[in-house]
Amino acid sequence: MKAQLVLLLYSFISATAYGASSYIGIDGKEHAYAIQPQFKRAYPFSEGLAVVGVSQSADWREYKFGFINHVGQWVIQPQFDEASKFSGGLARVGFCGGYNKTNTNDISRDCKYGYIDKAGRFVINPQFDYAESFHLGLATVENKASDGSWLPSTYIDAS
Repeated sequence: MKAQLVLLLYSFISATAYGASSYIGIDGKEHAYAIQPQFKRAYPFSEGLAVVGVSQSADWREYKFGFINHVGQWVIQPQFDEASKFSGGLARVGFCGGYNKTNTNDISRDCKYGYIDKAGRFVINPQFDYAESFHLGLATVENKASDGSWLPSTYIDAS
């Protein structure tokens, strides 16, 4: 059982999609799919839900993320440009605008992050330029000043 669990976690965590025709499923017992391949991106379950990404394109910039349960049913429809696993009953999600090419040729996005509950309702509306997941009841968030520089980090709680 432990070996199967390790294999399940390894195959789930290490799965990536390449090309428009590649899909990720979740490997169950006896190497059969517990959830059929249908996702472009899939991440480990946390608090009963897993973040998964879907897209009609191979371009990662067009992915939309939502959350599924252990049988592969959508609990929160794919609507977010970014999403993180649930922690403390909340998940960090982001809505992103256009892409910026920096002077180092990196591509960055202008996003606003907030936090949803397991029903997909915003508990903290998208308002942060950077946000981390909650840990021990707190999350680090940051915003940019009008000149584009980063303001000091702060901690928020879920209330």
